[in-house]
Amino acid sequence: MKLTFLLPFFILLIIVGQTQAQNELFDLKELQYEVEMYDNLEDALFEKDFVYVLKLKDQDLEEFPSEIFELKKLQVLDIALNQFDTLPIEGWVELENLQVLDMFGSNLKYLPDNIGTLENLKILYADYNQAEELPYGIGNLKKLEILDLEGNKLLFLPPEIGQLQNLEILDLEDNALTELPDSIGYLQNLQILDLAKNELFYLPDSIGVLKNLKELYLNANELTDIPKSIQNLSNLQYLYLSDNQLDTIPPEVFEKLQNLEILDLSNNQLTELPESIGLLKNLKELNLNGNQLTKLPESITELKNLKKLKLRDNFIVKLPNDLAELQNLQDLDLRGNDLVQRTVDAGDEEVSTEEAQAAIAQQELIQSLLPNTRIRF
Repeated sequence: MKLTFLLPFFILLIIVGQTQAQNELFDLKELQYEVEMYDNLEDALFEKDFVYVLKLKDQDLEEFPSEIFELKKLQVLDIALNQFDTLPIEGWVELENLQVLDMFGSNLKYLPDNIGTLENLKILYADYNQAEELPYGIGNLKKLEILDLEGNKLLFLPPEIGQLQNLEILDLEDNALTELPDSIGYLQNLQILDLAKNELFYLPDSIGVLKNLKELYLNANELTDIPKSIQNLSNLQYLYLSDNQLDTIPPEVFEKLQNLEILDLSNNQLTELPESIGLLKNLKELNLNGNQLTKLPESITELKNLKKLKLRDNFIVKLPNDLAELQNLQDLDLRGNDLVQRTVDAGDEEVSTEEAQAAIAQQELIQSLLPNTRIRF
């Protein structure tokens, strides 16, 4: 009697177990190295219940195969480098287990709003397409960790971007963004933010809330200023600000960036640097090429871990007195500065013999202070 009563219960357990197995989400490493990969749609459709990884990359597909939505267990879909420029609006809800979607280089003009139904999606590559905007449904991808949108034509980001709480990498390089939404500050797990090659004129103060950010790429924009809130990015290691319109750096910016290792300020319009730059105790590379600097702050000699210092194409006549303190400096580039030109142009009437000799003496002194440094005059 007991056995008869329990039998349906055991059958139920078996059915539930099978359902869970069918909906099992593999680890991303398992999907890459251990799960069978299908690269032929016909074969995949013949074995629907066993297809977890489908790669149809670079197969000259002229339209998205709607049959893909029949692969209910699919967890990786690679449709990169094909010829279709649109995606189906419906059907995405069928791919509830999808974790990786690669649509690189497919000339897509937009992403469908229903892409937000991919609730298990962790990685989305949509780089080098033609999209001018993101669907508001993008905010529903709560598990997304990597979002690559490099090389599109994005004009703005929807505020919903701030709902991607698990996002670790956001690549927006080479778009047409002129501003960022304040909601960017909600991306508390973000570690890499690439905004290079856009048209940003300013940054929201909320960018300083990204406490876990390690790499920030802002090169090749139209920035005339940077917010003081950047000082709060205490975990930042790489900061690229080259090829902008900066003429000053707020002293507060450098006060708390104790973990910064690379700072690129090249090709701006800086005439001076704040003394607070000496607080960047872990800085290893400092690029100041192509500015309008006539001197460096004395505090720069406190950067004991500095290995590369690039000062090419400025107007520097003299370097700090305690230059010898930079004992770890391996590479110093001084080409295109006044202390170099005065020796090169020693025959010009505008440069006196005394000035040329003084410049030569300055170079010899620099070399003697840094005997183990490669110096380019």
